[in-house]
Amino acid sequence: MARKDFIITGLDIGTSFVRAAIAKCNPDNGIEIIGASVKPSQGMRKSVIVNKNEVTELVSATVESAERDAGVEVDTLHVGISGGHVNCCNVAAIVNNLDADDTIKEKHIAKLIENARNNSAEKGREAIHEITQEYRLDGHCVEGSPVGSAGSRVQARVHMITADRTILENHGRVINDAGFRIAGMCWNVIASGLAVLSEKEKKEGVLLIDIGGGSTGYAVYFNNTIHYSNVFAVGGDHVTNDLMIGLNIHFNEAEDIKKTYAKKVRAGDNENSGIIQIGRPAQETKPLSKADIEMIIESRVEEIIRFIKNDVGEKGLYSLIGNGIVFVGGSTHIYHFKEKAENYFGKPVRLATPLLNMPDTGTSELNIYSDRHEFLRDPSCATILGLLKSGYNLKLAEMKKTTSFFDKLFRH
Repeated sequence: MARKDFIITGLDIGTSFVRAAIAKCNPDNGIEIIGASVKPSQGMRKSVIVNKNEVTELVSATVESAERDAGVEVDTLHVGISGGHVNCCNVAAIVNNLDADDTIKEKHIAKLIENARNNSAEKGREAIHEITQEYRLDGHCVEGSPVGSAGSRVQARVHMITADRTILENHGRVINDAGFRIAGMCWNVIASGLAVLSEKEKKEGVLLIDIGGGSTGYAVYFNNTIHYSNVFAVGGDHVTNDLMIGLNIHFNEAEDIKKTYAKKVRAGDNENSGIIQIGRPAQETKPLSKADIEMIIESRVEEIIRFIKNDVGEKGLYSLIGNGIVFVGGSTHIYHFKEKAENYFGKPVRLATPLLNMPDTGTSELNIYSDRHEFLRDPSCATILGLLKSGYNLKLAEMKKTTSFFDKLFRH
């Protein structure tokens, strides 16, 4: 690899699938995916590890498969966190500047974030993101960071995202037992936003909704920051469970209907009938009513969307969503999902498919590309691609810190 190149590995341990991706990164060219793997989940329920040994073996097998694809070995992973145990809230923090020259410094901002963390502290919970929404200097709103400005008091409104400490520790133990170390953690909704949202959308306002297998999370972006986010412990697996119970069929059959419902409706045994058949031709088949399937799916999808719409409305955030709603997650494949969401929200809806572009030095946005991993061009893969971008940003920040002294020393 060239001198500037470094390796980033992302790991998304989901309720339905475990995905790993390895990328060769370069500050000039962006992120090139060189290895990837996906395997069905085991030992997970509602984004929580319920069988540590099964998940450990699965993580090891998935990452090793990605290593073989990439032709490299890795030892650190950037891991996604999801589930109903994630909490989000806005807190205020304040720091008085007691320095003689009245200049706001990096240490004041660090203290501000520490105070915000303390103000949101709950027993048994750990902060995974602190997102500054607004700074105020001596009571006046300022754009960007106030570092270098004069002021006697600096305030901030900070969006805190926390997770259950025990669940985080169990993720850490699984990663360690699989033979790897955690280099960073990122909430799946934020990772998905990194993969599918444009700078224009984040600036002008957009609602991002990530429907996972065990939970659904959302984030309202405006003016390049997250103004609010939340999580509901209901996701795509609940649609499958409803189909299983409502139609009296096996879980795997219900999952197949959920994933391929559009095809079954358009290419059933009888195009004009209200019946589809499940089961293999050599075995006994079972007729199912299309109307029943549609009713069950629509009821659960509407419930998920209603939770989010009501929550966003109660927080008074609708006026910020200038660019409408963006959905990611495997459940967006459900038949007529886009039309259902648009009718319910009354706003434009985009089902986001991550782009894997070729290297493009003409854009200021971080470029991610691959010439052979076509299966990653799917709404369910937004998180794993976003984890690569999150890891890239963290690594770049580390490199700047470690090289700043030498940059100054050898500048001339």
